[in-house]
Amino acid sequence: MTLLPASREPFTAPTIVEVSEIATAVIRFRGITMAALSSIYDGAFGALRQAIAEGAMTPNGAPFGRYIGDPHGEFDLEVGFPVEGMPTIYTTGDLTVTTGAIPAARTAILSAIGPFDHLPSAWTTLTDFASAQGQTRGDWTEVYVSDPSATPAEELRTDLMLPLR
Repeated sequence: MTLLPASREPFTAPTIVEVSEIATAVIRFRGITMAALSSIYDGAFGALRQAIAEGAMTPNGAPFGRYIGDPHGEFDLEVGFPVEGMPTIYTTGDLTVTTGAIPAARTAILSAIGPFDHLPSAWTTLTDFASAQGQTRGDWTEVYVSDPSATPAEELRTDLMLPLR
């Protein structure tokens, strides 16, 4: 599996998949907390859309947020897209789109269907499942399969990925 979601159907139960390394174009944020997320995502996706429009990158999958560190404290965040080839480094305002990667890993995955406020309970389900499978790696990814501006909240799909060691 090289790019998620590889399945057109949601992962309705926690599942283990092998994920190959995925080349990405990302904007990185360091030392943030959950309270800052909505403003960060709004600005990041605006900059990413501008980079796409100007040809700095060619996405080949759904946008994502990759969290590295403690979700209950401070963590680092990469907001971006999987891409074809190497993106051109692109700066707009104080945001820079640069290269990145989602590392290859044996990964627990679960699709959350519904509004974003349902994500914490889905993460709990996936975390409990992943803990029973082995130690997690310390990063976690949300793949935003549905566009919230074009999809009713109750139909939104977010694939949650929790890499294992």
